[in-house]
Amino acid sequence: PESGGVGRMSTGVVSNTLVLRDASALDLTVLHQDGVVETIQMTDEHPVYKLSDQMLGIGNWIDVSHARVGDHLLTMRGSARIVSIVYTDLRVPV
Repeated sequence: PESGGVGRMSTGVVSNTLVLRDASALDLTVLHQDGVVETIQMTDEHPVYKLSDQMLGIGNWIDVSHARVGDHLLTMRGSARIVSIVYTDLRVPV
């Protein structure tokens, strides 16, 4: 999705990477529409697409550190509700 509007999700080859020498990590657990629960480890600066209107798929890109339990994110599987965010003491090079 494009920032602030309706867009398309796509897959592709990663052509650029961002190197952070010392990033904070967190475990984001989401409940997908199909009932599957998934925990994803990421840095607290990782962008996610937060839905403001689930029916229309409209939302905005935010850093995951601004997401809250109960927010809905757009994923490759559709909408997923955040059920937990656990910050770890882990510092990771990414």
